Amino acid sequence: MTDNSKITIVTAFYALGREGWQGFERSDDVYYERFTRLARLKNDMIVYVANQENKDRVLKVRNQVCPGGRTEVVIYDFMEDQKDVYEKIQNILDNPEYKSKVPVKLHQNPEYWNGWYVLVNLVKTYVVRDSIQKGLVKDKLVAWVDFGVAREDDYFENLDEWKYDFPQNKVNVYNVRKYKYFPRLKTEEDTHRLMYENDNYIIGTAFVSGQAKMVEYCNYFQEAVQYLLAKGITDDDQGIMMYLFWKYPRMHKLHFLGKPKRPGWPLEGIFQRVNQNKRGYKFREKIRRLFGK
Repeated sequence: MTDNSKITIVTAFYALGREGWQGFERSDDVYYERFTRLARLKNDMIVYVANQENKDRVLKVRNQVCPGGRTEVVIYDFMEDQKDVYEKIQNILDNPEYKSKVPVKLHQNPEYWNGWYVLVNLVKTYVVRDSIQKGLVKDKLVAWVDFGVAREDDYFENLDEWKYDFPQNKVNVYNVRKYKYFPRLKTEEDTHRLMYENDNYIIGTAFVSGQAKMVEYCNYFQEAVQYLLAKGITDDDQGIMMYLFWKYPRMHKLHFLGKPKRPGWPLEGIFQRVNQNKRGYKFREKIRRLFGK
């Protein structure tokens, strides 16, 4: 019986010099420390990096904490390959007209001044699509997961592999607010307001789908990026994801993250609220085994 609950994880690491961003400092070592926790999962893992040095470092971590785990590391220098996109983004961020639409209190946030930070978040869908098109993804389900998602040691408590029967014909995304509190977006301009005001409902930390639907979603995402840039609008992944949720609502399935265990977003809910240990999954798995599906 084919295990349709297995998930290939795609992630990436790119050094942006964030250790020097006042109020948003984070060193490369911090990212790798957090990746050590993610790398323990027995899932197939595909990691995109900029150079051989980081490829070697990723493989070293993965081999130490998950020996025998299937790992593909792809060298892709997005800063070189997508420099033209970066320039478009940075020109918008530097434009006084754009800045006037962003609340002053948000001007210090990196997504409102650093084009590379914006672009590295938009590249998520590019590398996920690339990994599928290159034939690197062997499972029916594929997930983007941020390289530094696991901030705490107990993040993957009781999990050595992440499995779940996500619907393959939907893009499974995570919301930090219940759907009943979502704004009723009537026009495209309503989605622009969310981008200007950093009003987040769906997070870009992780999203999951079947291979075919994921490619479709990534295509829509990259098209949306170019469309919005042409209109003088830019945002990181979360703004674009809300735009797509407004435009293609039936493509999505929401998974509410629940209440946080600690201050901040409840990112542990990505894995802890939907996994193979949940009662609903176990029941469905029994039915599948009973009927040999």
